[in-house]
Amino acid sequence: MSKLELHPDVKAFKEFAEKHPKLIRSVRSGEHDLKYYFKHYQKYGEADSFWDQFRDEAKESESKASQDKKKKWSDQLKNLLDKIELDNIDQHLKQADSAITELKKLITHFSEIKASAAQNQVQTPHIPQPPQFPPGGMNRRFF
Repeated sequence: MSKLELHPDVKAFKEFAEKHPKLIRSVRSGEHDLKYYFKHYQKYGEADSFWDQFRDEAKESESKASQDKKKKWSDQLKNLLDKIELDNIDQHLKQADSAITELKKLITHFSEIKASAAQNQVQTPHIPQPPQFPPGGMNRRFF
């Protein structure tokens, strides 16, 4: 069986009606039937001023939603800034600075130790070797 498809005008009106919930409420309340609105849509299109009565609510709800989002975001930012205490931040920065200074001192100290160890390896002191005796043994003349 082939699947029945809606006429393009019907599809367009269906999408239009879904975007305007006030139009659907009007049909459900019995003010006019859907056929009345569809004929008006076919005859004048969706740009007609007749549809303004249904657009206002959609625009209002969108604008309210965007305002609510902005308000929530600004409230969150305000709460975050209220929680931040500038004196504490200054204290933490000073502590971090002193920790970095101490770390630099340690690195310098260990670098100096490493350099002096390398220098000591190059300049090893001469350790005298024990005397070599002739292969025949020790000469008794020395004792």
